[in-house]
Amino acid sequence: ILRPAGLLAELNRIEATLGRERIIHWGPRTVDLDILFWGDLILDTETLTIPHPGACERLFVLEPLAELVPDLVDPRSGKTVAEILESLRS
Repeated sequence: ILRPAGLLAELNRIEATLGRERIIHWGPRTVDLDILFWGDLILDTETLTIPHPGACERLFVLEPLAELVPDLVDPRSGKTVAEILESLRS
């Protein structure tokens, strides 16, 4: 079983295999694999932040996530994905 840092390393390896180049910070990319949540874990390191810091601010993340697991709770806010999505839409 992978731990968060191990999963991040594997995601970075997959991105590289698929041709991702990290040229411009926050720039366009061919593929972007992120760890959004890890249960109720809150982690803040130099290389990894869980929950993903932008996940709860982006409709393109929340809409499909809410279809899959609407009752998933964001450990930082204590709100479900469905609640966060509804708040973001209004």
